[in-house]
Amino acid sequence: MNKKTKTLILSIVVTLVLLLTFTITYAAFSYMQTGTNNQQLVLGDIYMHYQEVNAIGIEGALPGDDYSEYFEFKISGKNTYKQKDIYYDVVLSKGEVPDGKTETNRIPDEYLKFKLVEVSDDNSETIIFTDKTYNDLTNKRIWVETIPKNTTNEYKKTYRLYMVISENLIIGNTEDAVMTTEDFQKVFASIKVNVTGDFNKKVVAENFVSAVKGRYGTDTTLVAVNTDGDLYDGTGEIREYRYSGATANNYVFFDTDGDGEKDTNEVWRIVGVFKDTVKDEEGNVVNDAGGNPTYEEEVKLVRNTLLQSSEMPTSYLIDGTTYTIKNSSVGVHWNDIPSTYPSNNDWTKAGLQYYLNTEQDETNTSDGTTTANAGYLSLLTTEAKELISPTTYYLGNVDYNVSTVKLSYNQERDETRKWTDNQPSWDGLIGLMYPSDYGYSASNLYWETDMEGWHSAESDGIKASSTSWMQQTLGHSRGGEWFLSPASIISDDALYWLEEGHISVNYVYYDYYGSNRVGVRPVLNLKSGAKVIDGAGTEEEPFEVVIE
Repeated sequence: MNKKTKTLILSIVVTLVLLLTFTITYAAFSYMQTGTNNQQLVLGDIYMHYQEVNAIGIEGALPGDDYSEYFEFKISGKNTYKQKDIYYDVVLSKGEVPDGKTETNRIPDEYLKFKLVEVSDDNSETIIFTDKTYNDLTNKRIWVETIPKNTTNEYKKTYRLYMVISENLIIGNTEDAVMTTEDFQKVFASIKVNVTGDFNKKVVAENFVSAVKGRYGTDTTLVAVNTDGDLYDGTGEIREYRYSGATANNYVFFDTDGDGEKDTNEVWRIVGVFKDTVKDEEGNVVNDAGGNPTYEEEVKLVRNTLLQSSEMPTSYLIDGTTYTIKNSSVGVHWNDIPSTYPSNNDWTKAGLQYYLNTEQDETNTSDGTTTANAGYLSLLTTEAKELISPTTYYLGNVDYNVSTVKLSYNQERDETRKWTDNQPSWDGLIGLMYPSDYGYSASNLYWETDMEGWHSAESDGIKASSTSWMQQTLGHSRGGEWFLSPASIISDDALYWLEEGHISVNYVYYDYYGSNRVGVRPVLNLKSGAKVIDGAGTEEEPFEVVIE
């Protein structure tokens, strides 16, 4: 067919009705799944918005190369997930056959040409590809884009898809015609643009408190304690749930640095589920209509490893006072103010407390030669800090040498058991373990045995300390670890846990026992709204939790 004949035929076609329909469908980024507790949550914001701006309209168009009509669509979203990039792709597929037409009326694949461009804010276009026919497109995918992990700002893209009928399409009733004039009278092109994507689904099983409590009765190391401090036997009320025994699947991945990697210092252990007073954003206790405090249950964690030397400065400056926090061998001072020797065991004013609960100290940096010391909270991401609940920590004095687990628990919470200038309790984020936390981690057979003697054989050659998962698996520092509780024996002492497995006292300004050093582990409560999204609680697969 020569050019003259082709032009003549096309001139005739102009008088016909050329129907080109363009439809749009899309696969939304539906990232939320409904769990057994009817909760919906993912790890971070992973979502995609899709917006159609206009429809393409080329009715009456002729074959040619003029990309003048386009279909515009916009995509926006976020991906604050720390571990995984997500992608979306734009795919073309054939649409429905309109009423009154058949597949013989569809423009053949090789005669539909496309151009895809990205549109800038100033309306300028950057060509992604042009002059590709439907047949040219591999799997009909026209574009793939990645949204990198940790994309916290709104991601926005605008695209325009142009479509024309190839000038190579020959229409007429001649031997080399692609479509007859009769077929072309009912011609159509029905194309769908499908936006699909890959994303990381996280099904929320349930609230973390419920998940832990749900193991009671099937996990023999998770026990219930009644209001008398004894093993719950089905009568009366349950005071709390605790992990007790030589082994426990109570591992939690607390992603403090946000990189998704389960570093050694990001594996924590569940102490138990406890009631704490409900507090508002300012940390004030919320009362009920009768003026009584309200309570909620929270999961308490202790870090699996000691604070390391790299995590702590040697000294810390707060309110004009310099506190010695550690020595070069990681020995930690509970509270040491060299200029006021001897120091006092008031946790609310302790150097270690200041370090654990602030972002940085007050070191003067105005001269440009000094750098402020980082507090423990500065080592945590915003997401990690958002998980921590402000908690009431009790500061009652404890008798180390005559305290059973049950007695220690009561003494810790006794507001009358304090030195004159000390506070009976303290509200904060990061604390230390109580002596009773260690005590209840052992078999209930020893809950009425003085913890001062737990390193000695109790019966049949079995030591009380050997029945404790804390003693067996936390890996103690040589010398011992600090507890939160002041000692009742003298105002310069606090209780600590010796590596042999029993409880004693030490001067709060000491960082050693004999030639060995005293360590410390952070303790915190997770907010009651924490959700478990992964893991089985084992060392290999620790629980992974997030907050809504």
